[in-house]
Amino acid sequence: MASRHVEIVCSLHDRYEVPNVDPFNRPQERKRAIYEHLASLPDFKMNTSCSESGDWSVAATVHDQGLIDFLRTAWSDWVASGDARDPGFFLRPVSAAAPHDVPYLVPFQIAHRDGLQLPGKTVCGRISYYACDRVTPIYGSIADTLLIDLGIIEESVKALHGANSIVYALTTHPGHHSSSGNYAGYCYINNAAVCARLLQQRKNLRKIAVIDVDYHAGNGTTSIFYDDPTVFVASIHIHPDLDYPYTSGFPEQTGGPNAPNGVLNICLQPKATWAQHYHSALEQAVNAAKAFGAEALVVSLGLDTYKEDPVISPAAGFLIDVPDYREMGRTLGALALPTVVVQEGGYNIETVPRLVEQLLRGLQEA
Repeated sequence: MASRHVEIVCSLHDRYEVPNVDPFNRPQERKRAIYEHLASLPDFKMNTSCSESGDWSVAATVHDQGLIDFLRTAWSDWVASGDARDPGFFLRPVSAAAPHDVPYLVPFQIAHRDGLQLPGKTVCGRISYYACDRVTPIYGSIADTLLIDLGIIEESVKALHGANSIVYALTTHPGHHSSSGNYAGYCYINNAAVCARLLQQRKNLRKIAVIDVDYHAGNGTTSIFYDDPTVFVASIHIHPDLDYPYTSGFPEQTGGPNAPNGVLNICLQPKATWAQHYHSALEQAVNAAKAFGAEALVVSLGLDTYKEDPVISPAAGFLIDVPDYREMGRTLGALALPTVVVQEGGYNIETVPRLVEQLLRGLQEA
């Protein structure tokens, strides 16, 4: 079988503003490192033709309008608050100098999920309602960056042609922890979920499989499609008793009444290796996607499964090594489906570009 065609979709329009509220989350730096590495390889097609911004309306295919409106306007509302800004909502970057004089916006408290809460009309009330942690800040260029990511997803769907087609959507921010109405875990818009929905709407495909290979559970994606019989979601991750997100991604969470067995959560233990644990788990997910009758595949590519990734809880983490990602690509490629790979996490910036290359080459060779 001839090797499959790989196209890299990326935009270089985003401003290099790093929301460095902790020492690990460096999304723009990761994106540029991956882009520069892949662009140096002669056999990958680089597509940077997407516009400077996408369309907020495509986010509405999976997200509540209130969340979208908040992400679109939160920074300008925060800036406009001026001296009335509540210091409880401040978060200063870890670097010595901030890129602007206004501190990042994070929630002072997180709303109860009891059905009685409302977002309110102020920016402080809205972030307390929509945000689920203090490490996913609202910063100066957040709306512009999210629009660029949406444009990358739209262009990736457009670029997908036939079973031999593989498209890598090199977005800035991950998205798989964002549900329809909340965001967390360095994630804002759920790009993989948007991609799955656009494949249905714009490619006339009925059944989509999402396989999430990030170290952390794809809790936002499973939440969005939990009762949707047209999208199957498999997530392979550290057991949530041991690491983020702690409250979702359990094996017994298998789908809603309209989509029984529409979700497959495969929980692994710390120090999982490719040969002894991860390969068989991924084969289980691939076989389930095949049984589902998927017509296209979306891969949520988190690279924090790497053995030296820094974002893990003590005594947790996996032991996946560089060559294993090529095998991961081959295993996913066995589905022989048109495939969009969407960038999620991965925090060892020096190694992440090689991991992406290995996975894409494995998909090529399958």
